[in-house]
Amino acid sequence: MAGNARQLCYQERYSYTEGWDDNTVGEIFNLALNQLYDKITQVDSVANIEEFTTTVFAGVQSYPIPQDVKMAIQIMNVRYLYGPETWQFVTLEQGMIQDRYSYPTNIPSTYCIRNGYILLSPTPNITRENSLIVNYQKRMRSLDYRRGKVTNIISSWGSVSNITVVGSVVTVTTPTAHGLSTGNKVGLGGVFTPNELIDFTFFITVTSTTTFTLNNVDGTYFSQFTGICLWYLSPIQFQLNFTITSQKDVNLQANANSILNRIDWICFTDRNGCRIIDAIPINNYNMTTFVVTCEPDYVIPYGDWLTFQAVLADQAIAYVVTGDYASTHSQLDRQSEDLLIEYVVLRLLRLQSAAEPTSTQIAAEQEVLNRIAIAYRRYRPSVVPIIWQQRLRAKSYNYGGRGPY
Repeated sequence: MAGNARQLCYQERYSYTEGWDDNTVGEIFNLALNQLYDKITQVDSVANIEEFTTTVFAGVQSYPIPQDVKMAIQIMNVRYLYGPETWQFVTLEQGMIQDRYSYPTNIPSTYCIRNGYILLSPTPNITRENSLIVNYQKRMRSLDYRRGKVTNIISSWGSVSNITVVGSVVTVTTPTAHGLSTGNKVGLGGVFTPNELIDFTFFITVTSTTTFTLNNVDGTYFSQFTGICLWYLSPIQFQLNFTITSQKDVNLQANANSILNRIDWICFTDRNGCRIIDAIPINNYNMTTFVVTCEPDYVIPYGDWLTFQAVLADQAIAYVVTGDYASTHSQLDRQSEDLLIEYVVLRLLRLQSAAEPTSTQIAAEQEVLNRIAIAYRRYRPSVVPIIWQQRLRAKSYNYGGRGPY
């Protein structure tokens, strides 16, 4: 799309070094998407609702909110599947942090939102696959160019077999030798209890080849370890490469060198722009070794880690893009993309002039933007999952509404 827009707004020959550069054109595209997003979120439109499912683990209370939830709080509906059929669910009521309560149960009744996580109450005591379903108002991914291929994670990592507490000292046990040293900083990720440790980093003291303790952590009131846990040596580092396999890869290194040392966030996507890992906070990028170093407190979310490992195992390509929630492909259909290109061309032509924009130019841009919003609403409902509604009915069941009434 960027190439088409640049070509259409210039009469002379253009190249990567002439006319509007890639970074500028990308910013114009994202400006257009932001204005489109503002239009389609002014109403609670079904064209803007997505669905997310995740497995609930026994004894685990908190689950990460999807990165694409608008403002991280625009959740429309939370359901818990207690059986194998899609209609066997309870609708959870949203509560306050202080209203949480706990007792042995198979089915939670409420949820609350805190620091990017959904907290279930009471905490289920059984593991059920894909049982937590969340419908939410989504935000649109920003657009960016491919800025390198991810070869692998080059920092140390491994699995955790147990987390124990003796007195207040928290000891982490690994199934094989961890190779860590006292004073290292280690992050713990996964879906497990005690959930106070999930996605946090800690300085450690090594006590054996397969154990280490977490410094300055009081585990007196921690629950027993259950679930799946991984450790990562901090800071996490990724290796990039810029092997050219087609014309699409020609500008990879130039695009990386132009911006990766000046931004705070990157994402990984596949060749179709689908997410692999979102919101990776980066500290620096080495233009000689092609190594991206993350911020010291970053821990890879467990679901993203599984996706990343599957991509590597399949010998597929993971691309780097800039932003905390970005892609190389838009989330629009072809007709809407054509209209988006038309809008960007109008904006680029206007920016080429030093004069103030005329009312005719502004009206033309708004008219195209309105057409995009209409096209988006028309095609979007065909790809949105069915949303079960439980409105207009009295609830007598103590654990939330039951069934698709």
